[in-house]
Parts: sequence; C-alpha cells; structure tokens
Amino acid sequence: MDDKPIDIVPLGCAWEFPGGRDYGPTWPSIMGVIENLFWTGALPVTGRRPNAIERELVRFPADYEIDWLGGKSLSPGVYAEAYAKRPVDLCKPWRPIYDKDLFEDLRVTRADWDKLLSHVTDRGLIAPVQSTSSLPKPARRMRVGENTLRRWYLNEYVPECTTSGRQPSAVADEVAAKAKFGKTKVTRKQVLNLREFAPDDWKKQGRRKGTKNSAEIIPL
Repeated sequence: MDDKPIDIVPLGCAWEFPGGRDYGPTWPSIMGVIENLFWTGALPVTGRRPNAIERELVRFPADYEIDWLGGKSLSPGVYAEAYAKRPVDLCKPWRPIYDKDLFEDLRVTRADWDKLLSHVTDRGLIAPVQSTSSLPKPARRMRVGENTLRRWYLNEYVPECTTSGRQPSAVADEVAAKAKFGKTKVTRKQVLNLREFAPDDWKKQGRRKGTKNSAEIIPL
C-alpha cells in the first residue's frame, strides 16, 4: 500500500495567475470557472472546519459560496486562503451557522489543479504558467481612504455591474474592491459598510443570477 501523502494545492493560488490581482474581464472569469466547477461537484475541494486538524471533503458544495479572501494564507507566495461559507443574508440578523458551518483553507489535489490550469489556459483566460511557486509575492498594502472607496463603489462599480446585469454579493464586492486597489488595503468592514449604497435587488437572499463574467459549466 502506498502511504505517500497526497499533493494538494491551495485554491487561493488562483490569485497568483498572471493578472490575477488586476480586476478586469479575465480575472472574474477565472474565479467563475472555479466556482461553477465547485458548485456542481466537478472539482472536488477539501477544507478544514474551524479549529480542526484533519481535512474533509466539501460534500454539498451547492450549499456554500467561495470567499476568496477568507483569511491570511500561511503558504508562501499565496495571497489569501479561500473559504467555503454559507451565503449571508445581510438584511437579517446574523445566524450562528455563518460562524460554525464553514471550511477553511480550501485545497484541491495536484492532479485536479493541473487539469484546471490546462482548462483555463485552453480557454485563453490565462497565459501558460509553469509553476505557482515561481509567481511573485504581493506587495505590502496600505489602507485606502473611505471617501476614495465610496467614490469607486458609487461611480464605477455599481454602474458597471448594473450595466452588465450583475447582482454581486457582499463577498463579490470585497473581492472586487481588493482587486481594484491592488497596492492598498481594504478591510471587510469597509466593504460591508458600502452595502447600504447598493441597489435593493443586490440585497435579496439566495443564489445570484448568472452574470456575463461567469463562465459556463464545463466539466474537467
């Protein structure tokens, strides 16, 4: 019997694709491919429950959404850990399940990661890469001002999403804000405070409508 440990890759390595932290038409499509494969079960993903040591498979991925900025990564060269969390309804009181029912440090096997790399490369979403370990580490970030963040949200982000028919979640807002201000730091609290300026239909509970930036589901 072969007891060799299985080689697994942090899902947060998706941030390290060329152009991964530059918000644009390609970047959300990469995340869209991964999210759709995860939701349909085509991409097996493991994670750790809070304070747990052993990893376990996310068996019902359709019940979760990926938080690409779940936590600080301890893996060299990886920008952030991806978490799987229950969708949050910001219009209702906070539920204990939001803190308890989640998976931290999402990872996939090296074999599935190589298939994913080949898949997004063939679709032209990224240029061919040899290894995620050779990608540069992100620069230290400084916090962006509240006024600057609010102007971007109201004058750029909301109109852009409305025009393209997108209804992003609070998690998507945070990802877009972090990507927009690549050399600054945007806290989760700052982005959540912006939700009061979001259109009412963005705040409805349930799975978001498909967007032009979300890739169609294509099995690996």
